[in-house]
Amino acid sequence: MIEANTNCPKCGDGTMEIVPEQRALTPDLPEDNELKARCDKCGYEDRVEVVATDE
Repeated sequence: MIEANTNCPKCGDGTMEIVPEQRALTPDLPEDNELKARCDKCGYEDRVEVVATDE
């Protein structure tokens, strides 16, 4: 898992940006509720770690 808007761990040149999902916002199963990020340079994809804050 990676954090969004960080450097790509594969190529090191691109930025990992959130990929828009094409499915329902409220999935049936909790494991389906995952965000993905894609590198804007090489296309590498990984799951995004979601961290809740009180800000």
